[in-house]
Amino acid sequence: MSEIVSISLIAISIVIIIGFLSSYQFGRTGFPGVLFLIFLGFVFGPILNVIRIEEVAIFAPYLTVLATILILFEGGLEMNIQKTIRGTPRALLLTLLVFVFSTVAVALFMLLLGFDILYGILLGVMISGNSAAVIIPIIHRIKVSDETIAVVTLESTLNNVFNIVSFFAVVGIITAGQLNVLVVAQDIAARFSVGAIIGIIIGVFWLTVLLKIKRETFAYMLTIAVLLLSYYASEYLGGNGALTVLLFGIVLGNEKEIFRIIHRDVEEIAIDESMIRFESELAFLIRTFFFVYIGLTINITNYMTIVYGIIISILLLLMRISATFFATIGSSLKNERQTIIVVLSRGLSEAVLSVLLLEYGLPYSTMFQNIAFIVIIITNILCTIGIYTLTKRRKILLS
Repeated sequence: MSEIVSISLIAISIVIIIGFLSSYQFGRTGFPGVLFLIFLGFVFGPILNVIRIEEVAIFAPYLTVLATILILFEGGLEMNIQKTIRGTPRALLLTLLVFVFSTVAVALFMLLLGFDILYGILLGVMISGNSAAVIIPIIHRIKVSDETIAVVTLESTLNNVFNIVSFFAVVGIITAGQLNVLVVAQDIAARFSVGAIIGIIIGVFWLTVLLKIKRETFAYMLTIAVLLLSYYASEYLGGNGALTVLLFGIVLGNEKEIFRIIHRDVEEIAIDESMIRFESELAFLIRTFFFVYIGLTINITNYMTIVYGIIISILLLLMRISATFFATIGSSLKNERQTIIVVLSRGLSEAVLSVLLLEYGLPYSTMFQNIAFIVIIITNILCTIGIYTLTKRRKILLS
């Protein structure tokens, strides 16, 4: 066995072990292990140079998409459909407020530093949303209301649409010098509607199929295949794949309510504990390597960006506090404002968009990528400290 293969197998084993220990200690202490995994990637990559980013960069698109799909699907399986429907308006309001407040704050800060306002807005839309890959596993592990889980999960999914569409819109303004607001609004609406419709239709269809094949060998693997195809179909048809897989999971996780809605009486259930456990283990594996990959990609070439990243992270926290206050007025969610505020971790979309920015070759691309990485680290630190403090103070950690 070659030395490279041996080192790779050892590295993979260490990553899985650290991932398990991180999850285990979160269940015992309430301290999320995301930072351990990011730090592990940073040690293996930039510090020890055991794994070079050039060697694993080819896997990045697959890893990020798989992480998104499996984590959102896992979150959907555990969501209550009634609470989700009731929480959708609040989630949309929270998403809009966080997106607008954060983008404006970042743009004004960059303007004070002497940057053109358009580039400030570009950085703002890149880092204005939280990460479903980080937040969904955490929010499902702490004792909060189903409505809070629904709102936070939906927000972390919906802001993905706002981030991506707005990013390409601003890049279009910079490169072509024009913007059609109506086209942008139509694009966002289309992505929401197409993604939602596909997720619901495929989810209901697959529930009926599972009732017939659930005892067949590898039926769970077939479900994962359908999940991946639903994501691709949504993206190909102009929808949002993330929203599709979330709703696919919600439909499967609420099969009794779904069958009641479509007026069908069934005696058996298609989704049992073994299916949920299988998907959870698969999501754990992909999620673990995703966070390690983020650590591998950290490459700070200008240390002033660390200062900028810290200041921007604080601004994002302040904007989230303001947005959460306004979004929860007159709602029972106001009792869970602290929890909603602290789940501000950045991750997947910020890393992907920063890489895309480099491909456009725009000014400040490298600097903005470095700032995005710092924001990912700082917001994960703030989230980790916030969740740990809340779980200890209120003793709400699930056993």
